[in-house]
Amino acid sequence: MKLIFLDIDGVLVTPTSHTNFLEYKEIADVMGVLPNEDAIFERDAIRNLRELVSRTGAKVVVISQWRKTISIGKIIKMLN
Repeated sequence: MKLIFLDIDGVLVTPTSHTNFLEYKEIADVMGVLPNEDAIFERDAIRNLRELVSRTGAKVVVISQWRKTISIGKIIKMLN
């Protein structure tokens, strides 16, 4: 069985994507709308991870602290 041990910070959430998300969240707050929480993830990194999983058939093991705050459903949705 092939496994990918995934740490989210620095891989799927980069300094740039985090900064962009904070700016986006601030604008959403001003407009009185709920921000899309998925916007914090680096789109290219998500695409690359999806492709890696697709090509290898590997299973993803989340080793990040995020595993305590993000639901398994959200992780599955992100990878599909």
